[in-house]
Amino acid sequence: MALRIKKEKAAEAALNEESEALEEDKAEGKTAKRKTAAKEEPAAEGAAAGRILVPAAKTLLTRNEVRITGTAVSAFQVQGQHTTVITIATSAGRAAANSRRKAGADIEPMSNFPKVAFYGPHSSDVYSALGLDGDKAKRPQVTVTGMVQTSKQQRGSGFVYRQTIVGNYCEIVPTHLELALMSGPGTGAATAGDENEVVIIGEIVHIYRFSGNVPGTILTIRTADERINFPKVTLFRNLDKLSHRMEDGDHVALVGMVQTKRVMKDGKPFRHENIVATDLDWYKG
Repeated sequence: MALRIKKEKAAEAALNEESEALEEDKAEGKTAKRKTAAKEEPAAEGAAAGRILVPAAKTLLTRNEVRITGTAVSAFQVQGQHTTVITIATSAGRAAANSRRKAGADIEPMSNFPKVAFYGPHSSDVYSALGLDGDKAKRPQVTVTGMVQTSKQQRGSGFVYRQTIVGNYCEIVPTHLELALMSGPGTGAATAGDENEVVIIGEIVHIYRFSGNVPGTILTIRTADERINFPKVTLFRNLDKLSHRMEDGDHVALVGMVQTKRVMKDGKPFRHENIVATDLDWYKG
């Protein structure tokens, strides 16, 4: 069955206000470059044939999508709020990642546990449908789609910027047994392969390069489809080297995955979550 989750109007308006504030404060107080031309722009000189970004008005090229398929291992509701957060175990690309990584591909061979938040009055439907509270053995396979949503929050005398995967669709994938018997949800073998894909297209508004012995780069990208967001995407190895040719104002398109890593903070374990690019292309600004 499928559950379609609609965002509350008031919450969406408030989040849009946060996005506007974030736009003003991003990149260490520097204002993002605006694209005002609606005419078509040619590709950068020397660009190779077959680039994924075709010549077009760059202001129209924006995308912010997340698709994850895996096993729902936990779910909880935030008290006093219309919010449900589910954790999904996904090993998408794990087998292929080992061989691709040896060849220099920017992907890690590991299972990941991304969290997806559902907001609104229908978020409780997701919690109830998963059935994790009543039967811990079930752990159904699910497919969720959504977007990377960013927000600005005050902490002490300063601000912190957070990004969350917000779901807008959740489907419980039928098992082999359910398909054979046309029965309701059960605990049979999964019928769909795991997925873990993030697609981001937008304008680079800030570039941060790691210091120390571990090379890497974080791009902050402005997207403006359903709402204005500023997802951060990490580049390693070959893509990190490629990023040294990029500048603020360039238009980038990338595919990546949600990676999680178990770390200790203040003596307590938690999973650090970020988006790591696996392939990209871009236009010079």
